[in-house]
This record gives sequence, C-alpha cells and structure tokens, in this order.
Amino acid sequence: MKVSTSTFTVLDSPVIGDEAGIILLAEAGFQALDFGFFYLEKDPRFLMSDAEHTAYYKRLRSIADDHGIEVHQAHSPMPQYLYTGDEEPGNVYLDLQIRAMKSAALLGAKYIVVHPVILPECRYDANHEETQEINFKYYSKLKPYAEAYGIKIAVENMFNWDPERQCICPTVCSTAKEMKAYVDMMGRDWFVNCLDTGHTLLTGNTPQDMIHELGDYIGCLHVHDNDGVQDLHQAPRTGVTDWPALMQALRDIDYKGVFNMEADMFYYGYGDRLLADSARMLYRIGRDLVDNE
Repeated sequence: MKVSTSTFTVLDSPVIGDEAGIILLAEAGFQALDFGFFYLEKDPRFLMSDAEHTAYYKRLRSIADDHGIEVHQAHSPMPQYLYTGDEEPGNVYLDLQIRAMKSAALLGAKYIVVHPVILPECRYDANHEETQEINFKYYSKLKPYAEAYGIKIAVENMFNWDPERQCICPTVCSTAKEMKAYVDMMGRDWFVNCLDTGHTLLTGNTPQDMIHELGDYIGCLHVHDNDGVQDLHQAPRTGVTDWPALMQALRDIDYKGVFNMEADMFYYGYGDRLLADSARMLYRIGRDLVDNE
C-alpha cells in the first residue's frame, strides 16, 4: 500500500511553495499526495487565467511524475461561507470548488474531498433532513464537473460544536450509515466516502467499526490521531487510536487505496526549519504501520 500525506502545511510554507514542496515530500519517501486546495478567493492561483491555470497544474504534475510521486486525492477549499445549495456557477464560493476540482484533475487525482454543508443547528440527531436537502442541491451542482473532469467526489465524516457543553459533537455524516446514504443519494459512479479516522474518535465511534461498516464505499482516507477530545491532526501513535485494530479493519475490507495521513499539525510542531525532517519521520511512521501492523 502506498503511503501518502496531505500537502497543505508543507506547500503553504512561505519558504517552500508548491514545486519545492512536492519534491521535498517525494524525497521524504512518500509515494502519493493529498493535495490541499485550502487557499481562497483572493489567492493568485484562483485568479489565474484558464491558460495560466492549466499550465501551472500541468507543470506540478510533471514535477510529481519526475520524482515518482502521484497526486492520489485532493481536498477542496473550506471557505467561511455556509452554502444554501442554490448557488450557481459565477458565485465565487461555488467557483472555488469547481476550480479546485479542475485543478485536482489536472494533477491526476482520482478523488477530491468536498465537505458536506453543516448547518449550525445540525447537532446530534437534529436537523439531518434539512441538511441532507441542502447537500443534495449542493452536490448536484458539483456532480456535472466531476463527470466532466473525471474525478470522484469524496464525502467525509464530520463533527460540529456544542456551545452549551463546550465540546465537539456528532453532526451530518458522523455515522457510516449516513455517509453511505449520501453516496447512494448522489450515485456511486461519481461519489465515494472519505473516512477521517480522527473524526470518528470525536463523535462516539471507532475507526475500525466505521471501516467495517463502510466497506467498499471508502475511496480514500484521512488518517491521523488525537486525544478523543480535540481535532488535533497529529501523527499516528500519539493519541488514543487503536492502530492494530484500524490496520486489520483495512485488511478485512480489502482496501485498495493509499494510506493517506492528514497529520498537518505534526508538521506545525517542528516549524519550517525541520519540514524535511518532519516529513521523513511521518513517512516512516506510516510505512511502519502499513508494513508491520
């Protein structure tokens, strides 16, 4: 199984950038990437002309190919904007998602994670039907672009915040049952699930149980660790995850994708001067899990 990492922390570093970041991660040992399109509407990469945009991402793909690393998946932007589902192309926030989908396809990604809309009042068991109606409209606007660009949209398990209890709580797609329902609602030709192992721990589940229940609905992974209370996005074996059980569950369902770690905060802990060292260490952790657990 290929070992992968999310790119945002490394590529977003002011001392690295996209091209050098891809090379750094390839030299660290990673065989695949989860490319993070977390920049928003004022970022120069969003403002490029179509020709500039195509040339830019084709060049990045060429660099990745030259260094033996693939962009297996991507993550769409997460603007501070609550979609209604009624947006049309020309709305800057919807265009951010569409632009990211095209960019990911140019890089060769098979999947792009697009978070479901989370209504603030969708907490625990409340307001799931209303939220699903909005998400049906929202994902329906994006589905034609998935088909046009040949990239599948991955629906991720999420969490919300309980202001009264001051803690993370379940919300839309916090259960495997609802995750699968969203994919079935939109059609399995162009939709899959992305299981975020850290998020499972925050919503009363375990990664291994979610993996077993989701089965082949899982197209891609966000693997990271936490303390069961906060969304820490730390390296495996630094929190409360049962890693032998998680790895066995992936074998049980015959998971064919890459082992992608979304441990962004691990890099932050050591800073820009140690980015290359942090990347090498994270790769070794992932490789050891894949090979020995």
